[in-house]
Amino acid sequence: MANNDLKLLGAWFSPFANRWSLSLENILLSCDDNEAKKTYFEEVEEELVIMEDALEKCSKGKPFFGGDHIGLVDIIFGTSLRWLSAIEIMNGRKVLVESKTPALVKWAQRFVSDPNVKSVLPETEKLIEYGKAIQIRRKAAAAANIVRGTEDDEAMKTYFEELEEGLVIMEDVLEKCSKGKPFFGGDHIGLVDITLGSFLRWLSVIEIMNGRKVLVEAKTPALVKWAERFASDPNVKGVLPETEKLIEYAKAIQIKRKAAAAAAAK
Repeated sequence: MANNDLKLLGAWFSPFANRWSLSLENILLSCDDNEAKKTYFEEVEEELVIMEDALEKCSKGKPFFGGDHIGLVDIIFGTSLRWLSAIEIMNGRKVLVESKTPALVKWAQRFVSDPNVKSVLPETEKLIEYGKAIQIRRKAAAAANIVRGTEDDEAMKTYFEELEEGLVIMEDVLEKCSKGKPFFGGDHIGLVDITLGSFLRWLSVIEIMNGRKVLVEAKTPALVKWAERFASDPNVKGVLPETEKLIEYAKAIQIKRKAAAAAAAK
């Protein structure tokens, strides 16, 4: 009975499994909140120690949680391994280490090298690219708040600061990802290029409507050049919306917001 209970650690209804997934997701999303990220890393490390203990009790000295063969717990936990690698690389910090969880490290090596698993797990590099794209979309929230507009000068100042901080972070990401090549994806436009590039016209809208530049060479020189390359690429030019039409759309959004605020105040 005790062993069966332990196997539920990886089941869909298990709070342990949910906490593990949420902790990984939170690390990914807390890209610039160091205190929050520290807490989430501690949670992941605690979960790995729990899984080390579960592995020893469930496997009874055999290769997998399920015994001689890969079982449900192996599959559920194993599907997070590539994400774990991606997060380690993105943050320059190892969490699955032999000094703390030796049996789990060996299990992970066996799992990813299994013939039935190797071709199914996603590539770590693609997950890193996808993870960075998620972080960009999260940072875009500041841009969305500026577009919606507000009469609160302090709030608007905060939104601009968040947007500018996000662009500085992306400058650093560009230098690390591109390795001197034209795009985040290398020689060719990739997922991160498309995700950030889709906001370029909106950045222009924000700059024009507020009379303030946010993408400037003095702060983000590589990003400025990247933006010029991206926007002039033949595959992109005909797809990006016209700045003038976006300005009209943004003004309509602001009118609706003000009308809703006025109605709520009555």
